Amino acid sequence: EACVKAASGYIKSADPFQAYAAFEMQNSNYPEARSILFCGARVLTQASQQSASSSLSLAKLYHTWAICEWRLDNMPRALKLFDHTLRLLDDNNNNDHAKDGQKLRAYTLYSMAQAHFETEKYHLSQHCIGLCLKENNMPNGSNALVWGLWAEVAQHLDNPKLEEECRRMQLAETHSENANQIFSKGFEASNVKDWIRFDPWYLKLFGDEIGTESKFYTSVQLPQRATMNLADMYSLTE
Repeated sequence: EACVKAASGYIKSADPFQAYAAFEMQNSNYPEARSILFCGARVLTQASQQSASSSLSLAKLYHTWAICEWRLDNMPRALKLFDHTLRLLDDNNNNDHAKDGQKLRAYTLYSMAQAHFETEKYHLSQHCIGLCLKENNMPNGSNALVWGLWAEVAQHLDNPKLEEECRRMQLAETHSENANQIFSKGFEASNVKDWIRFDPWYLKLFGDEIGTESKFYTSVQLPQRATMNLADMYSLTE
């Protein structure tokens, strides 16, 4: 009831629901968290008008809900919720909250890449990784997690050359004081740029057309197959 009142105030926001659900998820109360997130989404989507800030907070709620469904072994629904997150962000990328939205977009693409990896859909995972790297806007300022995931994808796709390149980029990002500069130089200098667009997986899927932030990102962790999570990456970049 308190969350509903907070979200229904003059400035409508899904943040109370997201924070409450994140708390429940940290205590492994995933069914309860799901109910909270559903309630939050219902309250916000029924609002007659939504500001840019409320749309961003709703996108964060959908992302949290996706992770909750993932924890409950409901991957199809999780992927659909990640898609809802991206749609909200695409509709609100020309406002004062665009920068925060761009970071959430990059992290959502990474989340989707990891979800596809878990379901052994490696070509889809690689596609999401490519989109995430093009965004170059992970919330902690480093693409090390993304390169690490791509290295694992390359291993499963039996592409040792790509795996080696991704490991090199992961190491450079992890230890660099200026991760974005490393990325820009490495991306242009290496063959990775070509792999994103012209590898057979891209053509197979899409034809030949080319077509308080840290608190949120560390409050709900993705199910981890990697040895390092986003909270660890924040500690490296501080």
